[in-house]
Amino acid sequence: MPSITIRKQALVALLSLVVATCAYEVRSTTLHSVAAPTPDLLSYRPKNTWSFRVLNGQVPPRKRSGLEWESDGTLPDPFVRLYVDERIIWESEVKYDTTSPQWNITLPRNVKVEPTSQFRIELWDFDTIASADPIGILKRRGWPPTVNPDAITRLMLDTGAVLTVTMFDPRVHEGVGIRSYEVRSDCLLVVDVEKYSPAGRAGIKPDECIVEIDGLRVSSLQDIKAMTMLSLAAKREYELKVADKGEAERSVKLDSGYIWLVM
Repeated sequence: MPSITIRKQALVALLSLVVATCAYEVRSTTLHSVAAPTPDLLSYRPKNTWSFRVLNGQVPPRKRSGLEWESDGTLPDPFVRLYVDERIIWESEVKYDTTSPQWNITLPRNVKVEPTSQFRIELWDFDTIASADPIGILKRRGWPPTVNPDAITRLMLDTGAVLTVTMFDPRVHEGVGIRSYEVRSDCLLVVDVEKYSPAGRAGIKPDECIVEIDGLRVSSLQDIKAMTMLSLAAKREYELKVADKGEAERSVKLDSGYIWLVM
């Protein structure tokens, strides 16, 4: 019996070692916000993309059925949901017991809405984690025509509820745009790429391996050196060599344009 226990312990230790050996460090390339974008680099800006801010709302005194919002006579607990093409891209925090909620919050990433995209913004009354009641909705193709850059706009929802919003020039960043990658002994394996970035525009895709940076093989570099060189690749115009599974290596040159983070 003791020998069986020892064998089990050895097997567990071996499996733990295998798991630890197979776990690769995951990193991302550095990202720097740009306060004053250079006009010539703004040509890379994706169309119909803006920074979007939800300021406040106004909720009708009663539900559309005429009933009070809460059975105990208290006011609703509003929150906002924003959808693009039926995909929810953002949900606000709940503001409790009010018909005049104040958010004054800019979405964490820029929002892209094509003229043919389905734009939908909803106002809800929070009840529990599992349930909520609709307060009002606005749905249309493309950005609402009344929403103009740097102007405060009142969006009228279908029930008479109102959301006050504004949009302004999208925020930009500098960097390569590889959101995450695995540090391996012979390459940097790409996991996720920002679409509107030097890496995205160069066609670098998830599951591709960066095997060479500026003429130096990743396998010959210390991890920290390889990671630093990759983060500087756009700024210093390093040439990369990228390999897909079973495919020949190809050379990639990143542009020095900005990164637009889009939800």
